[in-house]
Amino acid sequence: MNEPFYKDPLAKRTIDFKFAKLLGADTIASQSVIVPTGLTLASPAPSLLAGNQTVRAWFSGGTLGAVYPVTCRIVTAAGREIDLTIDVCIARKYREIAKDPDSLIDISVDWSLWLDGQTTLATSAWSSDGGISVSGAGISGARTTGLLDGGTLANWYEVLNSISAADGQQDVYAFMVFIQQQ
Repeated sequence: MNEPFYKDPLAKRTIDFKFAKLLGADTIASQSVIVPTGLTLASPAPSLLAGNQTVRAWFSGGTLGAVYPVTCRIVTAAGREIDLTIDVCIARKYREIAKDPDSLIDISVDWSLWLDGQTTLATSAWSSDGGISVSGAGISGARTTGLLDGGTLANWYEVLNSISAADGQQDVYAFMVFIQQQ
């Protein structure tokens, strides 16, 4: 059984279907990826990696809370047909924070685990649902930063940090900000 793969509905992410243990010395001759309705197989098209024993596919979309069983079907050079299914779970990564309406607070996201030493951050953008703002956006290594300002007492705000990696993957981290006197 494969571990589930988690992604944000706004993210564009890759999944590597690793067939090496099932193939031995055999290789992949052809592949197809079967995606349920609601999840999108994004470009670029699925490709072979690692000596023709791994298929990389890009995905976007999905509905929060949904689980999509995605199957990669290969035909090997020896003529065997093998299916590998991974459950793609759509979830939002977020952290709740409290803020005084008159304060400015630094917020940041450490993307180092997500990057896993395989790529680097290319862009970072902050957005909010109005009434609160983020300025001073920056990237320092694997960390994105911003300065949070504003808000009305007793209200919740969603603040999103959307990033793109050098390899084209995209992801989002959310802050749920509650405004209270501090």
